[in-house]
Amino acid sequence: MKQYVENIKSYIQNIGQFAIERCGPEEQMGLEFKGESSSFIRFNRSKVRQVTHVEQCHLSITFLQGGRTSHYNLSITFDEVSDRAKIQSAISSLKKETKLLPEDPHQVLFENSSVSENVNQGQLKNVDELMDLVLKPLGELDVAGYVSNGPIYRASINSEGQNHFYYGENFFVDFSLFDSKQNAVKGFYGGNEWNQTKYLEEVNRCKEFLAKMSMEKKDVPRGKYRAYFAPAAVNDFVSMFGWHGISLKAIKHNRSAFCKIYNNERQLSPKFNFSENFALGLGPQFNSRGEVSDEKIELIKDGKLENVLVSSRSSKEFGEKTNGADTHESPRSPYVAAGKLKEEDILKEIGTGLYISNIHYLNWSDVLSGRLTGMTRYACFWVENGEIVGPIKDLRFDESFYNFFGDQLVDLTEETETFPNISTYGQRSVGGACVPGILVNNFTFTL
Repeated sequence: MKQYVENIKSYIQNIGQFAIERCGPEEQMGLEFKGESSSFIRFNRSKVRQVTHVEQCHLSITFLQGGRTSHYNLSITFDEVSDRAKIQSAISSLKKETKLLPEDPHQVLFENSSVSENVNQGQLKNVDELMDLVLKPLGELDVAGYVSNGPIYRASINSEGQNHFYYGENFFVDFSLFDSKQNAVKGFYGGNEWNQTKYLEEVNRCKEFLAKMSMEKKDVPRGKYRAYFAPAAVNDFVSMFGWHGISLKAIKHNRSAFCKIYNNERQLSPKFNFSENFALGLGPQFNSRGEVSDEKIELIKDGKLENVLVSSRSSKEFGEKTNGADTHESPRSPYVAAGKLKEEDILKEIGTGLYISNIHYLNWSDVLSGRLTGMTRYACFWVENGEIVGPIKDLRFDESFYNFFGDQLVDLTEETETFPNISTYGQRSVGGACVPGILVNNFTFTL
């Protein structure tokens, strides 16, 4: 494996240097490499239906000349003759096209943000082992899902001497169990070191919940309820912070859900701590331009805003110091600190209310008020006197995170769960989140 990593890094650096050498004295160039070597196992009814392996690498070239910016994307095949020819053609096109573009008033020139190498080698299983480890514990259950497994790498090189390389290995199993009435329970297990005990714990949790799904469904009327949201649901809530969220540009354009906290009109619970934490090892510390963030950026500390995400482009536009955020100013490695709620006490602490395992269709209903709307989905239960009474019919909710991460937040769980980014559209994504579950009061369900 060490030789494999060295071969990738060496090739990228050589082909990158070839491209940089074609940059003239009044020109700048930035190169972003995004690659993977991934195995996918798709299964349903507890049988493997497809095994696929994907090897790919993409190169994005950003070209700066005379205040103008242009981009070109192409695939890298690791055939040096072919790749050099494609890069030479791409650069020739960029030099011609850039002269025809208008000037970019917020163009940020490339700088040398040093040289770095970060190799996070995991303990992954091969495909044959994974098929047994994943499917045997599921027995004859009606289950559908897929496994993604293998290394992802990123590199950033520019004409000013910058050179960053990241290599990480991770996996995830995303699956759903079904009973004869098509009730479903969703399961997830991911990380960079396979632990069969932890996987079995997740499978057993799903089996227990599936058995409870056969109980009579509870029709819960709309209203405000004490509710527990499992980490999978909290992960979805937190993901919305990257969309009109904790972004300087979105705030300055008055279209961010964080405007009220930025303007000192609201704050969150002192129990809520939220940060960008690259120590999780889920992705590179450098962004698509190769700019390096601090290993940890405190965003919300004890309920108060400490920082927002600031890209170099926003820094130039608004005159605030960048903290290495990417162009979209979305969290790349979000982390919510744990609380004091013990897992074995969750039902007791709910008392009477709702246990929400997963949520579905999440969207802003009122961005400036921080209001989110969505629906419950998969294994959500009505709880009475600390005991699950039965599953609930799907409910729609509409609530502000200023409430459920604010004065209505009762506690967060002692344990957190890690969720690698499961997006595989076009290619596997880096990044992910680490979050606990939360217990809240007076959560608003509307339908």
